[in-house]
Amino acid sequence: MESLKMDRVYDYMFRLIAEYSKLQDFKPTPPSSALEVCQNSLLCLADEKQRDFLERSIAIPSSRPPCTLPPGSGER
Repeated sequence: MESLKMDRVYDYMFRLIAEYSKLQDFKPTPPSSALEVCQNSLLCLADEKQRDFLERSIAIPSSRPPCTLPPGSGER
């Protein structure tokens, strides 16, 4: 047990989950009664505190490129 390295355990777990995910055949589909909700229709129902929170939580794309991480200890 002491000879096991955690990177090997994580690699095994990743591969096991990846193979298991290939067996899943669930394809989500919206129900026929579903309605698309736009930002303005959601904001009109919110009170002032909720509106402030919703406006601050809007995700917008960054103007900067993503950062690059240094290689991990297990990568070559």
